[in-house]
Amino acid sequence: METQYTTLSEIDDRLRILKLRREIDKESIKLHLNQVKANFYPIQLMGGVSGIIQKIALTFVIKKLSGIFRKHLGDKNEKQLLSGVE
Repeated sequence: METQYTTLSEIDDRLRILKLRREIDKESIKLHLNQVKANFYPIQLMGGVSGIIQKIALTFVIKKLSGIFRKHLGDKNEKQLLSGVE
């Protein structure tokens, strides 16, 4: 669809509108770029990494504690079995 302009002022108005839209789009791109940069700052990345580190640490602690409890319960059960045999 081609727009038909009848006067130079209509063309000037249209060009002014297009120029403003282009400026708005440039500013929008700048804003989005700054938001992306902010999301990739080390502090932001550490938030994601710290969650992973917390999960790994929690898993490690649970495994260690379960090993200790198994050993303790195993020793206790062994003593009970030995005391029942005597």
